[in-house]
Amino acid sequence: MKLLAVVFFGLLFAALGARAWGWFVRRRGLSRLAGLTRTREARGVHVRARADGRTWRGLRPSRNHHTRGDLVLAGDRLVLATALGVLVDASPARPLTVVRAPGPGRLVLEGKDGEADGKATLYRIEVVVDAPDVWARDLVKVASEVSAFPRPA
Repeated sequence: MKLLAVVFFGLLFAALGARAWGWFVRRRGLSRLAGLTRTREARGVHVRARADGRTWRGLRPSRNHHTRGDLVLAGDRLVLATALGVLVDASPARPLTVVRAPGPGRLVLEGKDGEADGKATLYRIEVVVDAPDVWARDLVKVASEVSAFPRPA
C-alpha cells in the first residue's frame, strides 16, 4: 500500500512539475513583448504545429505537435509561445507567409523559417481562437497574405 502511495504521489508531482515548467517557458517567451502595448491576446489556446523540416529545436519534422499556448499581438509583432518554446515571432521584418481563417474557431498561420544551410523550412500552425476572422484582419501588418471567411450577418 505504501508503494502504491509513493508511486501515485510521484506521478502527481511529476505532472505538476511539467505543468509549471510549461507555464514558465510560455511566460519567458512572452517577455519578448516587454514594453509593448498588447493589442490582442488569447491565453491557453489549443495549438497544432507542423514543420516540413527542422524549424523548432527538439521537435520531429513532418509530424503534428499538439500543445497549448498564448497568442499575443502587440503593435506590429505577433508571438505564439507554448510549452515547446516560441513557435512564431512575426513582425514586418519577418512576416508570416499566409494567415487564414478557414472557418469558425480556426486560425491558420503559415510561414518560412531559415535553417543554417540556407534552405527555407515551411511551417503551418493551427490555433483555436474566438473570432478568428477578427484575428486575421488584425494580422495584416505581419503577414504577406490574409484571408478570412465571411462573417454571417
